[in-house]
Amino acid sequence: MDRFPFLSYTEVQGGGALCRYCVFFAQGEVGKGQHVKLGRLVAKQFSKWKNYIKSFNEHAGHEFHLTATTRAQNFISVFENKKIFSKA
Repeated sequence: MDRFPFLSYTEVQGGGALCRYCVFFAQGEVGKGQHVKLGRLVAKQFSKWKNYIKSFNEHAGHEFHLTATTRAQNFISVFENKKIFSKA
């Protein structure tokens, strides 16, 4: 998990990986026109490990993930009385 610091593992419902930032800070629907529902790593845990590196890299590149990551960093910074990052 060092390569993908945004991941957490849960044993709920059989176990799987989740993006800790997107679970809490991503919007319910994404994409142009807000018509794509969030799926694996966000609303559903990831448990198909065959191509996990490709899947995790793809997730890390999505705009909703980058926005959620910034929101998470801002939340932590405010909680710790530090500065706010610009992209949110």
